[in-house]
Amino acid sequence: MSRTPRPSRQAATPARQWRRPEVDPGIKHYPLPVAAFLGAVSAAFISLIICFATVFVVWVLAAHGDESLPQVLRASGAAWLGAHLVPLTIGGNIFGLLPWGFLAVPGILCWKSMHWSLKSAQPSSARGFWLTSFYFTISYVLIASLVCLLSSTRDLFAAQLSTALHSFTIAALLSIAVVIVYAPNRQDILLSLPEPILRGVRPGLLFAMSVYTCGALTMTVMLIIRLREVKSVTWLMAPHIVDAFFLTVLGIGYLPTLAAWATSYVLGPGFALGAASQISIHQANVGRLPAFPALAIVPNQVPRFAFIVILVPIACAVLAFMILDRDEWTPRRQGFVPALANAMGMAEFVSLISAGVVGGVAMGLVMAAAQGPLGSEELKHVGPSPVMTGLSAGGFMMITGVLLFVLPRVFLDVRASQRRTDLN
Repeated sequence: MSRTPRPSRQAATPARQWRRPEVDPGIKHYPLPVAAFLGAVSAAFISLIICFATVFVVWVLAAHGDESLPQVLRASGAAWLGAHLVPLTIGGNIFGLLPWGFLAVPGILCWKSMHWSLKSAQPSSARGFWLTSFYFTISYVLIASLVCLLSSTRDLFAAQLSTALHSFTIAALLSIAVVIVYAPNRQDILLSLPEPILRGVRPGLLFAMSVYTCGALTMTVMLIIRLREVKSVTWLMAPHIVDAFFLTVLGIGYLPTLAAWATSYVLGPGFALGAASQISIHQANVGRLPAFPALAIVPNQVPRFAFIVILVPIACAVLAFMILDRDEWTPRRQGFVPALANAMGMAEFVSLISAGVVGGVAMGLVMAAAQGPLGSEELKHVGPSPVMTGLSAGGFMMITGVLLFVLPRVFLDVRASQRRTDLN
């Protein structure tokens, strides 16, 4: 045999008990469903208060309108839904491209409240932890649906289905993440998967995170280079300092979204700014842009260093490949064709496919949240394509991995075969 598989992690991992939440004397004990419901209510209520305070300050200082207090309350509910990335219909125009940055408010509160629910319920088994997550998520979805119903008007509303879907996704992901913190081994959640597939999860996630980080750095560099243009657009749209401040805060909220655009730009597919505008390393058809400061950093020409940009996802794939588990390999010394057949085992191939799929799906999900309509019919689709960007990310990971598997091993095998021939 020329390849020895690694021992299975499932067989080597002992069964351990789930870690109990710390008992806090200041937290009253409630039954599991009640604790989960109270946690969801507290997360939603506090974030609603924050949204109301923000909208109220904007209304008093910068809105310069004659809206009544009930209208401000409904606008606060709509802003709360927008913080959950729920598409809003304003005056007949759909705004689905919403700032990621404000998602931190309900996200942090859901995280803290889920911890409170577990400390209050004190589950003693895995079933109790997962039931707490389930009750928390369902309660949060019901609260979001109620907010959607109460805040809807003829000119400003959100769809109930989108509200339920977005609130469910956010609450479920965060509550599951909290439950995993208390698991005896965080890999236990995935141990039911076959070993070759499991080995590709961490490299795929590392690849996705490293590419997004590079995209964020690219966006930061573009922001620094074009800071003067950003300031000019800001003062043109908001000549008063209070208006400019709130416009700047809105732009900061969009920075994670722009980082996702830059990530798609680095991966190759780029992003669209309406039907007639496509920005990538291959083309720069900018067209007419909406008057928004953050869009001043959009490149208006194809960079001369496009071939260098392609090296970024390749370097990220190399980094992810370094933590991919590989079987022990020995050369066959029988020539080029046997060396090529011996370069990669089936388990390693499956692990590499798993890493590519995980990285591609992660990138696709990120891009799905970074695209959508932006009001007018001309801006019906703004942002990157989730499918194309996901396929590009998965392709970079898998192709780079295959080359890193095959080329060194074939070279070593052929070289060993030549030495064997010389000795004979």
